[in-house]
Amino acid sequence: MNSLDPNIYLTELSIPGSKMTTESPVYGVSDADAFQTTSIEQQYKDGVRAFILQTYRNGDGSLTVARVNKPLTDVLGEISAYLKDSKAKGKNEFAFTLITYQDGAGEQVDWMKSLQTTINNMSADVVYKEEINPNTTLGDVFGKIVVKCNYNSAGMIKWCQHSTNALYTLGKRLM
Repeated sequence: MNSLDPNIYLTELSIPGSKMTTESPVYGVSDADAFQTTSIEQQYKDGVRAFILQTYRNGDGSLTVARVNKPLTDVLGEISAYLKDSKAKGKNEFAFTLITYQDGAGEQVDWMKSLQTTINNMSADVVYKEEINPNTTLGDVFGKIVVKCNYNSAGMIKWCQHSTNALYTLGKRLM
């Protein structure tokens, strides 16, 4: 990715990623091929730059990444540290995260509010906070994490309209 032209539009890329980045078949899931057994650090070293992070909401309103039981802010900070290390080595890179709601992890609207609070409180040095549009280039996002979030319900859609610069997609069919 380091050798790509910084003027390439973000929408023109296929980004190497991992499905269910922090999941593990240790938790009784039989389809081991769908899950990762390596750390985020190792995945990053292996070239992964797109991560799916399933999260749940804690009683205090913070979000935790499922299975690794780390705060979302810590996991995003870890990815940011790898990006900063790459930059120190003269490499221009970025990361992409798809943050999803774990079924049964609290009220979906409360989860969406917590996600938006988390992203809004993170430094612009970590999370790309500008509007992402068809003209956004690699050079715009270098050194940052682009956040995408799934919404699963009509109630969550309402909260997608608040002021968080993230991409939003329908994660489940709405009834």
